Amino acid sequence: MAQKWKSVKQIRDEYFDTGTISPISMAQLREYLKGDNEDELSRAIDLVTDASLMNLVPLMAQHLDHEDWYIRELLIGNLLGILCLPEYAEKGLDMIEHDEDPGVRDLALSNIGAVINKIEDKELKKKIAQKLIDVLYSETEDHLTRSASYVSILKDLEVPAIKRPDIDLIIGKDYPIDEEKIEEFKKRYL
Repeated sequence: MAQKWKSVKQIRDEYFDTGTISPISMAQLREYLKGDNEDELSRAIDLVTDASLMNLVPLMAQHLDHEDWYIRELLIGNLLGILCLPEYAEKGLDMIEHDEDPGVRDLALSNIGAVINKIEDKELKKKIAQKLIDVLYSETEDHLTRSASYVSILKDLEVPAIKRPDIDLIIGKDYPIDEEKIEEFKKRYL
């Protein structure tokens, strides 16, 4: 007898109700991660992240260049900011520098600080740190982008979230830059 095909929501419910995902549901989740239904793909990405299904991370990471900005934004935020996986830092830097969507760039920027100290490549650490400093003090970047950079620096310095500024505050006006923290960050990497 053929198994009933489940939606990602049903697989998610199975996980939260039982604490596990059956082999059949896991196989179906893999298919969602390979598929092109963007709604189910985004739900599958969230489930993999929430359940820390690390064996599925490479499969979901294949969508980092997805045509839909929302999928790229969701992925880089989850990979860097939630799962804190330094192996995606180089891709995060590439997205900061080259993605056409400002939301994707800002989300990569605000989360890359969660992994800098875990990166083994010293040159990559330095490039990321310099990019964060350059963006923070840029006169051409908007305040959201500059704030994203500042938040990322504070994440690296392990400043608790409650003590970090809201990303929509204007850095330097609504929220002052803590120059001592910036110097501490520079000494680590530059």
